[in-house]
Amino acid sequence: MYSQNGFDVLCGAIDGEQSLSANEIGEILCCTQLSREVWTKLEKMDSQIADYYWENVQTSRLQDTDGQAMEYYIEKLLHYKCLSLK
Repeated sequence: MYSQNGFDVLCGAIDGEQSLSANEIGEILCCTQLSREVWTKLEKMDSQIADYYWENVQTSRLQDTDGQAMEYYIEKLLHYKCLSLK
């Protein structure tokens, strides 16, 4: 759905589906492209979704990203990694 119709359509489908858990939504978002658009949406979503995303997103997918986006991404990864170590 994401690759064919874009992020807005995917988010609309997620918002309309009441049976998905926070972890399931987080997993779906982990499959999207690493982008500021996704991260901005995450900031507006339930914190459990953001927690799941940042704890499970694959860091090996980071490529072809501008400097500011890469800094944001790394900052979030470090923040959530430190939280999971507590």
